[in-house]
Amino acid sequence: MRALVTNDDGIASLGLRALARAALDTGLDVTVAAPSWDSSGASASLTGVEQDGRLLFQRDHSDGWEGMTAFSVEAAPAFIVRAAVHGAFGDPPTSCCRASTMARTAVTLCCTPAPSAPR
Repeated sequence: MRALVTNDDGIASLGLRALARAALDTGLDVTVAAPSWDSSGASASLTGVEQDGRLLFQRDHSDGWEGMTAFSVEAAPAFIVRAAVHGAFGDPPTSCCRASTMARTAVTLCCTPAPSAPR
């Protein structure tokens, strides 16, 4: 099962790495795609930065992503999910997982079936 893991705290979030690792440890094929900046409070926004008609993103090769593919994306989380189901980061995911931080002390991972791209 292919899982997209995202958040609104950004790709540098340590909680995102921990939760992506937990998803990987359960046997999911994990792709992480998260905003390149902290976009807390704008999770549902459908905004993204493009150049020449293409969404800007780059592979993140920093420590903590071993066994996964991670992307730093110039977009808000909802836009990232939309792009993922259309194959922007490889094969579309079968589930989407989001990392949520509560009061900066507890984190949860919520996975749901991925929406299907319109045909």
